[in-house]
Amino acid sequence: MNPRLRGLVLDQTSGLPVKYHKSVKDPAMWDRTQITLAFITELTDCMEVNLEYMMRGEDTGGITSAEKSVDNNEVLLYFAFKF
Repeated sequence: MNPRLRGLVLDQTSGLPVKYHKSVKDPAMWDRTQITLAFITELTDCMEVNLEYMMRGEDTGGITSAEKSVDNNEVLLYFAFKF
């Protein structure tokens, strides 16, 4: 076995055409950005570990600063078994 470490960086943006107005009550209308940092390494021939950190920014169209943007960052760690 030759262990290796792989890394990924993903940048995703979703936005709606200007004719749609953002509404705090309708999350489907929010503008979103997401950057994902991922690291994958093999522990054995049949097992690998994945670590992902997702940084998200959401513009809700709200009035107050608490409503205008939502920080929803996530960390994901999982083990994948191959057999």
